[in-house]
Amino acid sequence: MTGADKAKYAIVFVLMALQVFYVLVITQPSHFSVDEGVYHMMARAMAQDGSLAVWNGYGETPSDELVYALLREDLRDGAAPRLVPQYPAIYAFIAAPFYMIGGYKGLFWINLLAFFGTVWATAAIARRLYGDRSVALNAVLFLILGTFTWEYAQGAWPHSLSMFMVAAAVLAGLVALDRESPGQATVWAAVAGLVVGIGAGIRYDAILVAPALALPFLFGSPPRVRPLIGLAAGLVPGLLLLAITNEAKFGIFSPFTYGTDSSGADSVHGYISMVAAVGTAVALAWFATREPVCRHYAGRPLWIAAAGIVAVALIMLVPQTRALSWRLMQGALELLVDLRFRPDIDEWGVSRTPTGGLVYGQWLKKALLQNCPWLVLLGIPAAGWLRRRDGRTAILFLVIGAFITLYSYHRWHGGLSLNMRYFLPILPLAVILAADAWKTLSSGIPDGWRKTAVTLGLLTALPWSFLLLKDPELTVEPVLLITPLAIAAALAAALILRTISAGRLRLAIGGAGLTLAAVGLAWAFSTAFAYDLLRSSASRAVNYRIGADVQTIVEPDAIVFSRYANRVSVLIDDGIRLAFPRNDDFDDFRRLVDIHLAQGRPVYLAFNEEYRERLEADKLLEGLEVEELHEQGDVWLARIHRR
Repeated sequence: MTGADKAKYAIVFVLMALQVFYVLVITQPSHFSVDEGVYHMMARAMAQDGSLAVWNGYGETPSDELVYALLREDLRDGAAPRLVPQYPAIYAFIAAPFYMIGGYKGLFWINLLAFFGTVWATAAIARRLYGDRSVALNAVLFLILGTFTWEYAQGAWPHSLSMFMVAAAVLAGLVALDRESPGQATVWAAVAGLVVGIGAGIRYDAILVAPALALPFLFGSPPRVRPLIGLAAGLVPGLLLLAITNEAKFGIFSPFTYGTDSSGADSVHGYISMVAAVGTAVALAWFATREPVCRHYAGRPLWIAAAGIVAVALIMLVPQTRALSWRLMQGALELLVDLRFRPDIDEWGVSRTPTGGLVYGQWLKKALLQNCPWLVLLGIPAAGWLRRRDGRTAILFLVIGAFITLYSYHRWHGGLSLNMRYFLPILPLAVILAADAWKTLSSGIPDGWRKTAVTLGLLTALPWSFLLLKDPELTVEPVLLITPLAIAAALAAALILRTISAGRLRLAIGGAGLTLAAVGLAWAFSTAFAYDLLRSSASRAVNYRIGADVQTIVEPDAIVFSRYANRVSVLIDDGIRLAFPRNDDFDDFRRLVDIHLAQGRPVYLAFNEEYRERLEADKLLEGLEVEELHEQGDVWLARIHRR
């Protein structure tokens, strides 16, 4: 082991220790998003009652105002009305033991452990693919310091756990692909399928790993059928459990449903056309790569070119495939490059800057390249794959491509977050490919020159971090949104020039590319830590302070009407009913107030100024007395009494 590798091990150890300290000591156990409130309710219901349904007082007095965001009303005939989470239920089984031990903070521990597991899996995949300790260590450092994965180890939503499941499934799939024994390959493929099936019960998109693992076996010469059967068999337990739990929650025996029969992004029906198109393309590619066809057209490049032109022409001429292609390209442009290309943002709490930047609350949300401009490095291993057609590396590209395709199709950016959280599972695979590209760029460059280039690039993190920390307002928008795209473009240009040059010029351009790659990593570090993490942590801290104050005032067995779910979700652990009048535009508000007062329960308001004015304008509290208790930030807490 070289001295450089020892230093990298030490850095990783220190970083992991800091992560543990941060999660256990510093991170506030509050809710950044309503999603976390739902996962909180799921874990609590399973831990306390062994139930898939959650309690919020809905069974006592059914009302839309008691439907916490992302819950579904189960109103099937013959059953008591209840609330069930839209999210897959396997997460609840995993989270329940952690909740029993640590309460809501226990859900943070799951993601901390998953982060450790992902670091291990990233190193293991890199070693298996490249057999190089230095590449593996670089991949781990890129993952920790050059992505926004750190932030998601410090919350309750399950993205970090899902990221680990995807990485673990890819690792098992690679082991299966490497095994020459059909029996061993089948067993490892079944293990990969089992992990994918369980992962889909945490976040549905983990199922995308299954076809990515299957294709290298399918495209083998001859195809390796037994591992394919093993992969399919491994999927069965997780998917069957999902179907059973969805039947229990929604009355729909399907592994993939949010309890709705709509055709949008939350229903499997919304993806049928895309799946059909991809399936057709795969079938044609499989046929075209079979030995008789390959042998027939091997010496006929004009025929191959003609077939490609015909395929593109058909795609553009057929209205359905043309619409699908434009839709995917538009979605990829928005989610990967710049969300300002998206014209139709119409969501609660979202605004636009004068130049079109997407703002949640007061902070800018960024596309994937705006967080990680170094991703352009993946062009080097992609070009290498085209030359070698290595099925092992193909798995990484297939998983990355599957996630990008899925989310580009519905152009869904993940809502409240400052980055592309839905792309979190592809980052461990991307850093492995980037670490290999880093090695390729470094080859042949003198050691002193290489160290100077890397040092200069990494030092750019200092001024950028200072700028982001010093100026929290939106005046940083041009820097935050335009600079990373300029870095990515410059890096792409360097990589292209490197491929068409030779000799000392090639080395010089390679050195420039290495510097730009280091600049891209430095930018990713600055953005992830000095902007995203800082602001999400600040949001958690505000929610924690307000929630803790509210918690000390609200009496047991109460109902709290609130404007902001995140401010009062801490009350979930106290068995307090949370009501949200905006769900039905205050239609049920007075009825619920009267019912709970009549039953002797404390009734509270946690409103902002807008809602206070609404109460007065609509005379919703006539005949009642309002006792003002506390005001902090944008939350005004009051108790309602009968006169």
